Amino acid sequence: MSGMPEEWVKNVAWSEHIQGLAQQLFERAPLQDPLDESIGD
Repeated sequence: MSGMPEEWVKNVAWSEHIQGLAQQLFERAPLQDPLDESIGD
């Protein structure tokens, strides 16, 4: 599919960039909230 609007292509590239950053943050961040750990069991 060629002939896509340039703005649309930019928006897709930007959203993919944001998703990549979010994925990196998600992988680095602990899955649990620190408060949950301090409460413990």
